[in-house]
Amino acid sequence: MHQPFVHDLSVVVRAPNQAWSGLDGQMQPAGLHGVYVGDTRVARVVRISTPGHELACVSHVCQGGAETSFRYLVRLDERDREAVVVIDRHRRVEAGGFVESYEVVSGVDHDVTLDLVVEIVPDDTPLIVIRNGGIDPAAPEAGAAPQPGGERAPVALECGSMGPSWQWREATRASLSVGDARVSVDDGTVRLTWHLTLAPGTRRRVGWALDTADHDATLLPARQPFPLRADRFDLDPRTPAGRLLTVALADLDGLWMSTAARPDAAFLAAGAPWYLTLFGRDSLVAAGFLVPFTTVPALETLRSLAALQGTTRDDATGERPGKIPHEVRRETQVLTDGTTLPPVYYGTIDATLLWVRLLHAAWRHGAPEAEVVALLDHLVAALDWLRDDADPTGTGFVRYVDESGHALVNQGWKDSRDSARFADGRLAHDPIALVEVQAYAYAAARAGADLLRALGRTGAERARADELESYAAGLAERFRAAFWVRDARGPFLAQGLDGDDAPLDSATATMGHVLGTGLLTRDEEGLVVDRLLQPDLASGFGLRTLSSEHPAYRPLAYHLGSVWPHDTALVVSGLMAAGFAAEAAEVAAGLLAAADAFGSRLPELYGGDPGFAPQPYPFSCLPQAWAAASAVPILQALGELPYGD
Repeated sequence: MHQPFVHDLSVVVRAPNQAWSGLDGQMQPAGLHGVYVGDTRVARVVRISTPGHELACVSHVCQGGAETSFRYLVRLDERDREAVVVIDRHRRVEAGGFVESYEVVSGVDHDVTLDLVVEIVPDDTPLIVIRNGGIDPAAPEAGAAPQPGGERAPVALECGSMGPSWQWREATRASLSVGDARVSVDDGTVRLTWHLTLAPGTRRRVGWALDTADHDATLLPARQPFPLRADRFDLDPRTPAGRLLTVALADLDGLWMSTAARPDAAFLAAGAPWYLTLFGRDSLVAAGFLVPFTTVPALETLRSLAALQGTTRDDATGERPGKIPHEVRRETQVLTDGTTLPPVYYGTIDATLLWVRLLHAAWRHGAPEAEVVALLDHLVAALDWLRDDADPTGTGFVRYVDESGHALVNQGWKDSRDSARFADGRLAHDPIALVEVQAYAYAAARAGADLLRALGRTGAERARADELESYAAGLAERFRAAFWVRDARGPFLAQGLDGDDAPLDSATATMGHVLGTGLLTRDEEGLVVDRLLQPDLASGFGLRTLSSEHPAYRPLAYHLGSVWPHDTALVVSGLMAAGFAAEAAEVAAGLLAAADAFGSRLPELYGGDPGFAPQPYPFSCLPQAWAAASAVPILQALGELPYGD
């Protein structure tokens, strides 16, 4: 069995809950379809029918975020093609569950009687099992082969006076509110039936709700509303730019959530369906894109992550004092390739650096000084990590290595096992120093110096600014000597250095993350820009993660040639910051064209081959926070949103 496809489904999200169906609105007993509460699918089938009559979906509206609608036609008389009833199906995911309502409108010139039936099949399947294609690697006894977990026993139902209910954990429960529907239960399937009689031109509205309670959840709905709405901006929602921003902000609203560790602070979950949780890197980057227009997501995300900042050394989790976590889950995640990630996992080389940069960006864009000062202890701890633990080899570069032996081999944003390569296709070995991470470290050191010099509470904290600036200057000198390589198209920045300090001489879009950080001279930035705009990296729909001339290149490989909107958007931001406005607009226009091809919703990643429309990556998260938030730098570069002070 395989991980289910995502690209051809409809989704609504109100984190930590989500619901997936076909584009016809029906949730069938296969793949990803279903209603999810946190990390568990609680209903795997939700489908409607009109027994005795044909029901056809003729329209689906993608509104983004937590709501969507479907329109159906019910043909009543084969001899009269216009004798139809229209059913509008409205779907909404809420913090406390799932709601569907049906507005039934008669277009017939006589009284009509029909039944509307909803079938609901309760479930208790963990999301990780669905992600693994129905296989639960953690379930078999030690040494046994994983077994398919798709066929599960029916969930035990309790039928009380208020409607059917069921449990999927000791402290979690789902119950149906069915209104005036007739309820029947047969072999684990709940059927709701409305017997409707409609006079000509009349309408009837009926519906039901799935109410859920998860009393020991790790992840919670946000207590405060998402602070940015499309109506704040003067963009026509009928234009490609307006549609992109409208859908993006609705999706970000749906991804806005909290942790039990800090329920009063919120963040943007990385993406649905697989990463509807706190991801340090993703949440920080997404909030960073929004900073020019609101510092609220930045401050909330900084507080959420600070609550989980490392305090000890633990090789099993990757925790180090001062380190910002990578991922938060309720339980250990076991993937089919054997990768095992603990509930709070710290295997990220860049989140701590991005945390420092985001704090600085929020302060520079007018965040209340008291709220920034309240995070200074966490800033100092993060800077201590940069000084004490970020360079395990003592060679002067920030590097990663998986000390556990069973977690992520690569710990930059391209964290798949095969992402770090030489130009001849060989895999790199750790400890690896990535090109973008050195730029993040340089920028974080300078940002930390600014913050401590301006807001430091003691003489020692303020004096540390000089130490940080000295570190940044030394890093820039070492970087310049080690990272420049050349191929037939000219000079460019290597993807990284391997454990022997050999440069990974593969051309990747990630070199563009260095732009605008101050790590390079103006002439050096020009060389990077020239290389990024060569056709092997510039697909026309964004920048490829790997040159199309590389032997490992595949347009739909996760990190070996696909286009990631956030990756390209970070380059767009760097181009603007470095003064390459025309080039930024050119690259951003490709992302807007891709968004238009995907119905105004940028997916996590996609393929960008010349001669084709952008091709969906079938397992891509959709919506995905940093892809949605990329709308801001895209539209800034195109002049649709303001840029600068």
